[in-house]
Amino acid sequence: MKNYGAQPFDEKEWGISREQLHDEMRRFGDNTAWCHRNEEMLRKRYPDLWIVVEDGKVIMADPDHAKILKMLRARPKGIDAAYIHFISKVKYNLVV
Repeated sequence: MKNYGAQPFDEKEWGISREQLHDEMRRFGDNTAWCHRNEEMLRKRYPDLWIVVEDGKVIMADPDHAKILKMLRARPKGIDAAYIHFISKVKYNLVV
């Protein structure tokens, strides 16, 4: 099998186990999907704001991305569990 530059997962280097990484990736996917399912509601409640979603709930909202990051980093669990998303008041359709 050809190696295209991908390195094997190293728990010591990452500082978490495979199971923890899998769980974080699943939560990220769940929160992403929740945002997409609730797009209209989010656009009405949080127009032109950055939101932070954890476990399907908006826990922070602010127009200043740097402020959001600072608040997240100050928490005991830090930024890792957070899904950060900008809610535009205008719906854009991406054409590729």
